[in-house]
Amino acid sequence: VKLTKADAARTGLIELQACGRPTKPIKGPWLIRAFLGSREPMSDTPTVNITFYDANANPIALGEAKASILVSSVPVDIISPNNNGDGIIGIAPNPATDNVRIDYILTNGGDVVLEIWDNLGQLLFATNKTHAERGFQSALISTSELPAGSYFVRLRTAKGISVAPLRIIR
Repeated sequence: VKLTKADAARTGLIELQACGRPTKPIKGPWLIRAFLGSREPMSDTPTVNITFYDANANPIALGEAKASILVSSVPVDIISPNNNGDGIIGIAPNPATDNVRIDYILTNGGDVVLEIWDNLGQLLFATNKTHAERGFQSALISTSELPAGSYFVRLRTAKGISVAPLRIIR
């Protein structure tokens, strides 16, 4: 898919079109992440409303995003966490300095543990087991005490483990 239009009015319109090549259906929860960019600043911040649908065209989630700039054509990533549907969908900023936000999705509510591991397989940080609701979630973690380097963030749920890379710079 590609993002073809975002209206410059207060409420933007996102139109998704097929790429013109065969694609496989996306199974389980997924997220469309658009990186909005342009050199033309907006005097008024537009809002982009997004509705996610399941394979039967039933709405499953609503979202709203703010953009501070005009959008004409930008790349879109489709992220499918893993086969069971739970998973990390984003880490920002990456590379990180003092703090990192970990965005993840859960198909059902349940216990969650976030961990940071180094390349030698040592656990350096773990959150306490907490309960999180179904849907999109975020966690803010301090990385200020970790040295610069490459790490792995692990999300542990009852359905399994999702892993994503993290770099820390100083």
